[in-house]
Amino acid sequence: MPTPLHRLILFLLLLAPLTACEQPRVLVLEADGFAWEVIDPLMDGGYLPTIKKIVDGGVRADLYCADATSPGLPCFCPQVWATAMSGVKAWRHGINNFAQNSDQRSSAMLWDVLRAEGVTTNLFSLHNTWPGEPNAEIVLTEEGAHLLGDLFYEITPNGEFARQAVSPPLYRGAHGRRLIAALPGTWTQPAGLYEQLGLLPYDGPRVDAWFPVAKDRVAMELLARVAKERQRDTQLSLKDALPEEARKYGFLNPHKLLRAYNNMSYGERRQFRDGLLGIADQAYLDVILLHSNDRQSHMTWKSIQERPFDSIDVEALYQSADAWTGPFVTPPPFQWGRIGWQYLEFDQWLGDLLSQGYYDHVVILSDHGFQPNPIPSGSPPGVHNDGQAYNGVFIMKGPKVKRGLDIGRISVLEVAPSLAYVFDAPIATNLHGGLVERIFSEDVLEAQPPRYIESWQPYLPTQW
Repeated sequence: MPTPLHRLILFLLLLAPLTACEQPRVLVLEADGFAWEVIDPLMDGGYLPTIKKIVDGGVRADLYCADATSPGLPCFCPQVWATAMSGVKAWRHGINNFAQNSDQRSSAMLWDVLRAEGVTTNLFSLHNTWPGEPNAEIVLTEEGAHLLGDLFYEITPNGEFARQAVSPPLYRGAHGRRLIAALPGTWTQPAGLYEQLGLLPYDGPRVDAWFPVAKDRVAMELLARVAKERQRDTQLSLKDALPEEARKYGFLNPHKLLRAYNNMSYGERRQFRDGLLGIADQAYLDVILLHSNDRQSHMTWKSIQERPFDSIDVEALYQSADAWTGPFVTPPPFQWGRIGWQYLEFDQWLGDLLSQGYYDHVVILSDHGFQPNPIPSGSPPGVHNDGQAYNGVFIMKGPKVKRGLDIGRISVLEVAPSLAYVFDAPIATNLHGGLVERIFSEDVLEAQPPRYIESWQPYLPTQW
């Protein structure tokens, strides 16, 4: 039989407005080089439970990435990722290589628009965000992630390929000297964020790690810590508000109401906070770029597909997945890991992150797929400059999104305007891509008609 406390909670929930969609909390995982050719068999084999849950509960599509560049050019990571977050082609946003700074961008980004709408954006290890982003709250620059990785891990490069990658163009010449001189002050925005969160100084063991894996792991750890601290701040506000609310309804012991709150579902908690306590969740967008899968796939792709247009060797993929025992380290002799291992690590990390209830919308993107190098002895063994590699991955799940639907293929130009719609932000009519309405449920489209403006350019920062 329901207790008076249970009846009170039910009554409060009935009074609370349904606000779960009004303040979206969105995670965008930019999983560099993710390919459906790997994801689908790994999901079927039970190896990617978190990603499968997101796919089954949302929409999926091929993400055509060649639209970011001029016809005939390969999908180059900085160009594609900048297009995904701006809705325009590379010739307009101006980002064409890893070495460019954020102040060399010539188009407004999604987070520039969202700032004007009251949405907080946090960016973790994205290309071309150094020395910072005026319209983002927290920024871990890619350069900072590289160098911070060296503080937490014993970096294990291997041969000339790794030496070039450890010192990419962004560390060379005048740009590199300026960058190193400015660090550590521009590792993060705000400066000293790792120290503020207790992640530095670090006195733990320094295990061996391949440099792109180390870079990804420091970014994943920072995002997890930021999300946890944000949740803690909300809980502190809740504890301040609950005693008064409990006394209002005759409960002398507010801990009973707090225990009842802790037993609510995620959606019920949000209704209770927003509707009764006035503790509205702030809308926010967290974007993290994880690059190690791209590097790993470059070196290991031919273990599952020897020649272009061959079928994927699913048995070899499963053997690789079965050999994974957790996030891998690289003690001598150095190893790249095996195909699919970074998919498994990302899935495990994502499951831990989402289990805390930090997000209501989750988006997974990739900037390209992979194919075997058509040159038999060509290096690297895996490439993304033609054919099947032009199709990346698009996955979205959330209250505004249809469930369990394959929507075919969309363009990377359509990502930014579709994400803007999640936040009910205006979509510019002069973008090269537009809103993909078939992502969203009909009742949402009816209740929230898209808003349009002429251009996003007025949101482009003028000072860095």
